[in-house]
Amino acid sequence: MKSDSQLSLQSVEDYATNKLGMKKIEQSQVEPIELSKGDKIQVLQSGNDQNWLSSLWNSIVQLLS
Repeated sequence: MKSDSQLSLQSVEDYATNKLGMKKIEQSQVEPIELSKGDKIQVLQSGNDQNWLSSLWNSIVQLLS
């Protein structure tokens, strides 16, 4: 399996090089970025709370199953 995956990666690389004219990235093209460390997310509504339409749909599904 490992040799098959390498073979397919090699064929993709050959296609990209020969047919598309692409080349491997050079170190001078790499530009590091810094992400902020203070961003957070907060879930305001738990997954158990449902609106009336979702509740109705779930009742229909349970009735039919």
